[in-house]
Amino acid sequence: MILLESSIHNIKVKFNDRVHELRKRKVVIIENVDSLYSRLAEINKELGLSDETVKFFIDDKVENPAKMYTVDDD
Repeated sequence: MILLESSIHNIKVKFNDRVHELRKRKVVIIENVDSLYSRLAEINKELGLSDETVKFFIDDKVENPAKMYTVDDD
């Protein structure tokens, strides 16, 4: 039984590590897209175009639901 519990724990830890890795990767990708959109906005401005670009953001309530239970001094 202990071997099974240990195996389950290891699987959960690996899963959580993977989720955290993907969250970090998502942040990097969004930052990259934002920088590309900034460059696109500069090019549009030089060309005299007024196309608006989409801004991406990370909703902390969705990405980190555990933070809902964090109490601030505010």
